[in-house]
Amino acid sequence: GSSFSRNLEAIFDICKFTILRFHFLALFSFFLFGFAPIYAADPTIVIHWSTVTTDGDPDLLKDRNGNPLSIGSGGNGSGYVATLGYFDQADDNSLQNHFLGSWIPLTEGTRVGDSSTGYGFSDGMFSFTTVFTKSSDLVTVFPFEPASYQVQTPFPITASAPPSGTPICIRFYDATEIGPAARYNTVTGSEWKWPAFSSGIPENLYLKISSGTAYAGSSWEYGNYFEDSDNNFTTSLELQSFLTVNITGSGSVGSLDPSYNYGSTVPITATPNANMEFVEWQGLGIAQPSFAQTTVLMDADRNITAVFEPKDFNVLINENGNGSTTGSGLYPYGSTINITATPAFGYEFSYWEGAGPDSNTSSSTTLTVQQDHSLIAHFSKLPFSITTSAGVGGSASVVESEPPPFYFDNNYTLFADPTFGYSFSHWSSSSNSLDLIDSQTSPITSFLVQGDATYTANFSQINYGLQVLMGEGGEAVYPESGDQSALSMVQVTAVAQDGYDFEIWEDPDALLTDSSLSVTEANMSKASGSVSVTATFSKKTYSVEINEGTGGNVSLSPASGPWEHNGVYELNATSQVGYTFSEWQGDTNSTSSLLNGTSDAINKIGVSGPISLTAVFAENAYSISATTVQGGTVSGTNSYTINDTPTISAQPSTGWKFSHWIGDLDYLVAPNATSSLVDLTLAPLTLSFEAVFEREVYDFSVFIDGNGSVNGYNSNFTLSPDSSTQVSLVAVSQAGWNFERWYGYSVSDPVANSITFIPSSSGSLTATFERNSYDLTVTNSTGGETNGTGTYLYDSAISLKASPSPGYMFLKWTGNTELIDELDPVVTLRVPDQNISLYAEFTPIPLTISTSVVGSGTVSSGGTYDTGSTVTLNATPSGIDTAGPRGYQLERWIWFSSEGTSYNSTDNPLELYMDSNFTVTAVFSPIPPDDVEIELVSTPSGAGTLFDDPDARTWDVDLDLIQRDLQASANPGFSFLGWNSSLTASFNPSWMNPATTVTPQSASTITAYFSPITQKVLTSFDSSKGTVTGAAIDLPTNTSTLITAQPGENQIFYSWELNKTVEY
Repeated sequence: GSSFSRNLEAIFDICKFTILRFHFLALFSFFLFGFAPIYAADPTIVIHWSTVTTDGDPDLLKDRNGNPLSIGSGGNGSGYVATLGYFDQADDNSLQNHFLGSWIPLTEGTRVGDSSTGYGFSDGMFSFTTVFTKSSDLVTVFPFEPASYQVQTPFPITASAPPSGTPICIRFYDATEIGPAARYNTVTGSEWKWPAFSSGIPENLYLKISSGTAYAGSSWEYGNYFEDSDNNFTTSLELQSFLTVNITGSGSVGSLDPSYNYGSTVPITATPNANMEFVEWQGLGIAQPSFAQTTVLMDADRNITAVFEPKDFNVLINENGNGSTTGSGLYPYGSTINITATPAFGYEFSYWEGAGPDSNTSSSTTLTVQQDHSLIAHFSKLPFSITTSAGVGGSASVVESEPPPFYFDNNYTLFADPTFGYSFSHWSSSSNSLDLIDSQTSPITSFLVQGDATYTANFSQINYGLQVLMGEGGEAVYPESGDQSALSMVQVTAVAQDGYDFEIWEDPDALLTDSSLSVTEANMSKASGSVSVTATFSKKTYSVEINEGTGGNVSLSPASGPWEHNGVYELNATSQVGYTFSEWQGDTNSTSSLLNGTSDAINKIGVSGPISLTAVFAENAYSISATTVQGGTVSGTNSYTINDTPTISAQPSTGWKFSHWIGDLDYLVAPNATSSLVDLTLAPLTLSFEAVFEREVYDFSVFIDGNGSVNGYNSNFTLSPDSSTQVSLVAVSQAGWNFERWYGYSVSDPVANSITFIPSSSGSLTATFERNSYDLTVTNSTGGETNGTGTYLYDSAISLKASPSPGYMFLKWTGNTELIDELDPVVTLRVPDQNISLYAEFTPIPLTISTSVVGSGTVSSGGTYDTGSTVTLNATPSGIDTAGPRGYQLERWIWFSSEGTSYNSTDNPLELYMDSNFTVTAVFSPIPPDDVEIELVSTPSGAGTLFDDPDARTWDVDLDLIQRDLQASANPGFSFLGWNSSLTASFNPSWMNPATTVTPQSASTITAYFSPITQKVLTSFDSSKGTVTGAAIDLPTNTSTLITAQPGENQIFYSWELNKTVEY
């Protein structure tokens, strides 16, 4: 049976190949002679590739479970993926080498079950004819067949891409989409090689996936060498993505396979060698390129690179001592750098401290960077000689105890030590080094070593001046002032005048052996410079006693002495409040010492012996007079002493009130009170006071509520009448107002606008005014309406509006228009102090029509018309001309209202009702040719619905024909094949498109061809347990079929399981 099927297939192939050869020769001839200008420069390669096409053949392509690869819903484009392509590293050294490198698909989009008719093959089958055009990336599948379509190559096909002779493969999948879940296998054959482009008849290559070999004379080249040779004709391989790893620099990458399952995530690790560091990963698909440990996504072939570079190390050079260095910086591992040390003046290079220098004692050397290096360049100071000497009177030395030499730039101290009786004068230097010491005149000074130097200390002998002085009361002092030796003892003597005693020597420098003796010695060795001593003397003193009697106090300056002989001193007697000084009393010697006599309180005493005096004081008498003129009584007139507490009082009569006191007010404790104490502390002996009384005065407020005035005042005011004053108030209302009454303080007639009264207390009155009411009458003419008629209070704001009816407009107000804008339809009126009348006038609105023309023709002109009128417009098309061989016709009117509303009409004449301004356009067009009658027919009858869209017909002016839009919709169970016309007619874009455009020149029949869609029921079962009949038969859509399950021996039927449903 299998052999018989193969023989039938061979016979079929012979017939098919003969037809295909003829077909492609015819196509080539058609291309060459029919469309030579278009295709002559575009050579093609035609590749036919197919599976076996016999149901049940063991060479059918199968999925991983052994089932034939699915064709999906049965039409093109719904089955599992199958592609023609090649591997980019393939060679022809062996069939296995056909699979080297990365897979490059050339027909991405072709699928199992696709066919030239679109009806599809059975599961596990396909048969493609693909046309590759030079310099194009578009591949035509099933050219010039009803189900033709195009797919795209990854690049334009050229003479070298792919190179001729490149092994070709077919890859098939067990999924409709290529992804990690899909399985695949790839097949090739020994003669499956990419042909070269031909300048003549296109190259045709025939490839079939089939076991065995092709029969003699067949054009097919069988291919049966599979990438997974353990699973021929079966999808078994997971998609692989190749991983290429490169290394830049010194480092390593963890062990990796050359390829991984498509879509997998692969961990990758980069490890730098010693003294190297990882920089980055380069390439696509890497999750974190800057991490040494990361992942790469294998959803494509990957070429990645791990980049390493030497570590940078820091070379840091510091200086110890004065000098400079070079060579610090950041350097890569292993580099050799130069380092130098240059000493400053007075210094010399000593050595390098730290690891790395090739020579530790050379100021210029090299260093090989192996790590971070920290170096110190040591510089040492140069030694110099310092010599000291001294002149007469002392010695010189360097204070520091260290022995020579003395090192450059160090500070040392010079010390000059004078002997007794000498002082240091200055430093000198025979080596001209004085500018290196801090002070030339200081015995202790610092100097800076800048080279060899000599310093000499110079001294001078000491003499001090001695001044011998005397104070008041001295007769003479000895010796005279002058210079004395610093080592001498000098006798000094002080002699007092008559009446004075020697007191003591003033000796600030503590030179004297005993400063309390008038004759003593001064020791000059204690002096440190010029010195002085002063003899002081003092006068004789006496006792003075001063007493004070009752009523006063005394003062003596100084109060406690001493009181010297023949001294004159201030003596004062001060009487207390209420007393007067009388005299001084004492013995004759005491009273005779008073320079101003015994009756003068302000005095002086001259002391010539002991004194005792007493001040005597006498008590004062005060006279107080209290009076008034009118309005009350007073009390308090009398005579008083300082020990009394006098009080004066004022009592007002009825209708009066106390105001104030006048007179000697400075002595009243409460000058504004009716009763006050009199303060006699500083008062004169005679005092006079007068009580002043005045009548009561009231605060009276007058308020105004509303618009009016009182006593000529338009706002609130205040009165201050006294108890005897008559108050008169007159209230006057303003225009539009009237007086209502008085409120507040009680008056005899509160509704009278004029009142009089004498107030008996403070209070207030309010004059109240109220608005008048006036009539407003608003009327209008025909053509609108108004509002506002009524009675309103004076000065009310009334909003008035004149609203025109449609077709009318407001003209003006008449009447009492002096209060409003007579031309404004919306006004606000303030009610005056009178009745008023207004009248609104309206007038019809004039409307306009403006006309224009599009195309060839004329229209009656527009104009101005009354609102509500009807206007008729006439359109007159032009006659025959070149653009309108049959003349012109009014196509339509288009007009717009002033509100923007648009209108259309084909009436002629056109009547317009004037309720707006209108812009009217008459559109004229050439009279088109008559429609050509066509008949639409579907074959087979009832297979589809056809539609000649009358609204889509357009006039092709160049052809002077009517263009028609046709649509064909297949009924359920059918698919559209194409259009055909009984007469010559062109279809645009194609006769194969169900929606097409045709321009018939004469009556004709246009036929839409449909093809029935067949369905198939597939079953699976265990043939060792039973059989199934009635399945795998092509059936028309919407028909029923019977499938029967027949159990085998010792088996029973259990159930049907619906594995898959397909809706199409």
